[in-house]
Amino acid sequence: MTASEFNYLKAIEELSSKGEEVKLTDVANKMMFAKPSVYRAVEKLVATGYIMRNKNKSISLIDKGKAALEEYLVCIRFIAKSIAKNWNISPQIAYMDAVNTVCIISNASRLAILNHLNKIK
Repeated sequence: MTASEFNYLKAIEELSSKGEEVKLTDVANKMMFAKPSVYRAVEKLVATGYIMRNKNKSISLIDKGKAALEEYLVCIRFIAKSIAKNWNISPQIAYMDAVNTVCIISNASRLAILNHLNKIK
């Protein structure tokens, strides 16, 4: 998953947590992107099976998307906390760096981080 795809999923999740239907316009407004850009990204996320289009033209995260988002968030929070704590980087910058890091490492490395975190719980 790219950092851009992650950010779209996170925006959709945040918007849907309010209990309202999520439309492309909502995502475009939240992310401050043009609607055509959001449309292309949404089409890709639908194709990967992370979200679905509903009959009323709203979009929703589906189980695969929710699971992927949660896995990435666990890794991102761990790395962001480590960066902020160990190198005195602001939490906002540490979070953005962690998103980019988690999204460029291999699935094997990301899963190794998750396994490590599960062992130390």
